[in-house]
Amino acid sequence: MVDLYRPISEGLLTEEPTRFSDMYGAGATGLLFAPGAGVTDLMGYAPDPSQPGEYLPSFGANIREGNYLDAALQTLGGAGDVMMAGGMLVPPLVGVGAAMKAPRAARVAASTDALEDVLSIRAEQMALPKEQRVQPSGQGLLFDTSPASYERTTQIMRQGETPVPRAPEGAKLPKGNRAAPIAESSDAIASRLAERMEPFIGTPAQYFYHTGPLLDKAKDLGVSEEKALSQIARFAENYAATSPRTVTEQNLRNASLVSAKQQAGIPIDTIIGPGSGGINEKGYAMMVGPSGIHRKLVEAVEQGGIDYMTNPKPATFAENVKGNLQGVTVDTHAIRGALDAMNEISPGSIPEGFIKPDFRKQYKENPSSLDPATMIEDTLESQKVGGKSAQTEYAVFSDLYKMAAEKLGVSPAEAQSLGWFGSGDRTGLASEMKTVVDLIDERVDVTAQLLNRDKDSVYKDFLEGKIPLLSMGGVGLLGAGGATQMMQDEPQPAGGIL
Repeated sequence: MVDLYRPISEGLLTEEPTRFSDMYGAGATGLLFAPGAGVTDLMGYAPDPSQPGEYLPSFGANIREGNYLDAALQTLGGAGDVMMAGGMLVPPLVGVGAAMKAPRAARVAASTDALEDVLSIRAEQMALPKEQRVQPSGQGLLFDTSPASYERTTQIMRQGETPVPRAPEGAKLPKGNRAAPIAESSDAIASRLAERMEPFIGTPAQYFYHTGPLLDKAKDLGVSEEKALSQIARFAENYAATSPRTVTEQNLRNASLVSAKQQAGIPIDTIIGPGSGGINEKGYAMMVGPSGIHRKLVEAVEQGGIDYMTNPKPATFAENVKGNLQGVTVDTHAIRGALDAMNEISPGSIPEGFIKPDFRKQYKENPSSLDPATMIEDTLESQKVGGKSAQTEYAVFSDLYKMAAEKLGVSPAEAQSLGWFGSGDRTGLASEMKTVVDLIDERVDVTAQLLNRDKDSVYKDFLEGKIPLLSMGGVGLLGAGGATQMMQDEPQPAGGIL
C-alpha cells in the first residue's frame, strides 16, 4: 500500500496535505516509492504531482528535451525497482531500493514547490521600498543581442501574413466613415512616418519583436526546437492576453505567472501564493474576475486563440512576440503617430471624429495646437461584418504602417516598433529603448538573484512554465496621461502601457 505521508517523512514535503491539490501532489510523489514505479516513470506513466490527470515525461522525452538529470534519476529509480524485487529474497534490499528512488522523488517534489516559492519571494520584495528591491545585475547577459542574432528571427521563426478585419467592399467605415480620409491620404502619411522612423533603423527600436534569440538560447540549453517554439508561443499568447490596461513590466510578469499556472493545471483565478487581499497573488495584479478582460483573453487563448476580428491588437501582438514580423500591432502610439503625421502634412485635416470632444473647437481654430498625446481619440471602432462585430478601422492604420515598412525596406512589425520612437516625442511615449529579449533577460536576472540560482536554469524553468518571473523594483514608465493611459486597451512598448 502506498503511504500518502511518505514524502513528508522523507523530508520532501514540509507540511501535511489538507487541500485536494495538496493531497494529490503528496500522493503522486509518494507513488514514486512504490514497487515498479521506477519502470512506470521511465515509460512516462508516472502521475504528475502538479497536474492532476497528467503524466511526468518519459525517459525518452527527457533525453529529447535535454533533461538529462531527470533521465538519470529515472534510471536510478528503475534500478531501485530491481533492488526492491530482490528484496523478496534478501529483505534489506527493499530499503536500498527505496533509497535509490528518493532522489527522483525529491526532484519532482522540488519542482512542484518552485512556483509557490517564487510567489512568496515576490510578496517579500513588494514589502520593501522600491529602491531596496533587487535590481538587474547587468552581468552575464543571457542572450546574444547582436544585430546579426536578432536578424536571424525571420529565418528561424515562422513568418506569415496576419489577418485584419476589413469593411466589406463599398461599405462605409464606422462613426460616419471617419477613417476614410486617412485611407485616402495613406501614401503621404506613410512617407512622413517613414521619415520619422529612419533614424532609428539598426537600434533596439527596430528589434523589439525579434525573439529569435529566445529560441537560440533554449536550443543551447538542450530544449528541443519543437518544445521551445511551443513554449515561446504560449508565453507570447499570454503576454498578449494580459496586456490590456497593464504597464509593460507588470504585463510580462503576469504572463509568466499565467503560463506557470497553465503548466501546473491551476485555474487563473486560484491564488496559490501570498494574496493581495483581492483575487490575485501579491505583485501579480490581473483582471481575472468573471468579466475581467485578462480572464476573457486567457480563456480565448486556451480555446484556440484570440479572435482577430474582435481583438486584432492582442491577436497581432501575440504573433509579433512569437517572432512573426508580418503584422502590425496598432496601439495607441501608432494611431496618434499616424494622425499627427497627417496633421503635419495638412494642418487641420484630421477627421473630427478622431479629436476628443473637449478639444474639437481648439483644433479647428488652431490645428498647430494639436497635442497627440492628449487630444486624439485613439480607440478604434467596430461594425458588423457577416453578422459579427469586427474592428474594421484597424486595417486602415495597419495598412499605413505596412506602406511605411515598404518605403524603408523593413518588416511591418519593425515599422510599428520604429514608429514608437520615431513619433514618441509627440505621442507621449516615455520608454527605454529595449526589446522583448532585453526585458526577459532583466527579469531572469532578478529571479536568479533572488532564488540564488544561475540564469540558465531559471530561463529554462521559465520557458517550460515551471516558474513565473520576478522583476525589478519599480513599475514601467508611463507616457503622457499617466493613469489615464492605463485604461487604454492595447499593447504598447517597453516601459509603457501594454
